[in-house]
Amino acid sequence: MSSESVVKHFLGRECELSELNTYTISGVKVMQISGMTKVGKTELARQHAKRIIHSHHVMGEHIYFHEVSLRGIPNIQHVVSQLYIKLNYPTANTLTENHLSINETNSEMNQSSLYSQEHCNQPPLICHPKSPAHSSTSDQSMPSFQELIDTINRLQEHHLILLDNAEDMSSVNSSSELQTDFLDLCVAMVSNSDYVQLLITTTVKFKFMMHDSVFRTLDLKPLSEEYAEQLLQLTALPVQIDGKQLKSIASLCGRMPLDLILAAAAIREGTISAVELCTSLKTRPNCDETSAMISASLDRLTSVLKEHSAQLEYIPGSFGPGLAAAVSGKTSTAFVKQDVLVPMQRRCVLESYMDNILKTKRYDMHPFIREFIRDHFSHLRDEDIVRDRFCVFFAHLLNELSNRVDHQPSKTLPLLSVEMQNIEKFLREAMHCAPERYRTMIQAAQHGEYLLINFLPTAGAIEFYEACLNSARMNGNNIDCAVMLHCYGQALNQIRGNWNDAYDCYTEAIELLQPLGDNDKLAKLYASMGWNLHMQGKERHALKYILI
Repeated sequence: MSSESVVKHFLGRECELSELNTYTISGVKVMQISGMTKVGKTELARQHAKRIIHSHHVMGEHIYFHEVSLRGIPNIQHVVSQLYIKLNYPTANTLTENHLSINETNSEMNQSSLYSQEHCNQPPLICHPKSPAHSSTSDQSMPSFQELIDTINRLQEHHLILLDNAEDMSSVNSSSELQTDFLDLCVAMVSNSDYVQLLITTTVKFKFMMHDSVFRTLDLKPLSEEYAEQLLQLTALPVQIDGKQLKSIASLCGRMPLDLILAAAAIREGTISAVELCTSLKTRPNCDETSAMISASLDRLTSVLKEHSAQLEYIPGSFGPGLAAAVSGKTSTAFVKQDVLVPMQRRCVLESYMDNILKTKRYDMHPFIREFIRDHFSHLRDEDIVRDRFCVFFAHLLNELSNRVDHQPSKTLPLLSVEMQNIEKFLREAMHCAPERYRTMIQAAQHGEYLLINFLPTAGAIEFYEACLNSARMNGNNIDCAVMLHCYGQALNQIRGNWNDAYDCYTEAIELLQPLGDNDKLAKLYASMGWNLHMQGKERHALKYILI
């Protein structure tokens, strides 16, 4: 039975959808969906977006839908960068990681299939100018808050933005500064355009200083008893569940959609009977009540699927089949779908959704499932091997995106936006890869400089270049050292504004390159040095390098 034959049911939320639709029609700009975890906030938001898109289509209008996960976001600049890219490049004619041909041993790129020639480039709303990482004559760095607001001011078509897992922005889970920045960002976005509406899903209610006509909250409750039982039975088909057991399981699951779907999937796939499931749930300790269903379901996965779930849990964000194939050691996306993705979807360990910009299927794990796998199955994966596969994949992806970004930004930057969370992990983990991956990481650091410095506003980029520089020093390669010193200096300039330390990096790099006579690399270094001195106000000294 294929994954397509397993129907994903959504029911029991007509009142909530009607309420959200009323808010939308009446001009509410910020709609907050709050509720307990596993109650179905994200799915409700997506279903509302589908209806809004359809209603606009019927009226001959177009609306763009963007989904941004806030899970684990360390600072607001990450959100700004993602939104900046999504709003500037909202077309579907874009590169996806599924175009990558994965080989377990070397992860080579299939250059010929990277892009479909039938796709034409759509012009972006704004062209992001090059930074010193590409051109030493520009002071453009990562997209700023004001640049995002300027983009929003220019919008001429409607955009519906889902900010998912917003509880990670609250002071309970992060700094109070992050929460303030998040609230300010939301208010600024809807205050500067009539074309932007926000959907926010969260377990923590936010208080926006807005009138009720602009901001409304919908409190999502568990399903009614009737709809909980319907969802359980429909998802379990073709297996029929006895009425008494149906009622008991629905109650033991707290009428939470995620738990009901997990229970039904386990029964449907024959890994546990309804009677056994009732007994299992009743014997779980009360202190573990919130994860009882997840435990009862996932404990019965095969040993192979447990290992694969642990491998996929290593990926922090959503992912496509190409990345799934890489980390699980499969030689093609066809094999990973057959052996990993389809079985795990049938067991509801993975959820999938269609990315409205990339126009491709993405996979992810619910935070509760992710946490359970991390706590109980992570020992089943070989951490070094999985890290190596993950980092090699993103090293090659960065190389490819960097090669394409100049002439096809509307295809490359949307994928960068979707993969930001995963690339940030790559930056943290690359330094721990096996020594034989040295050349791969050096090339990624060199070729991915523009993207990393301009669109990934994180200290991880600085640590990544510092680690690459240390590796180059250990290998005794002066050219690599000089290139990494240049990149490291650019990161210090652009991310931290640390002009003095950057100047020292450029100086050392020039000293290494001058005896080697590499004029091309020296010319780029001189330009960066001149720009650095200009930013320090040392104009006469700067001209010495700029005019070389």
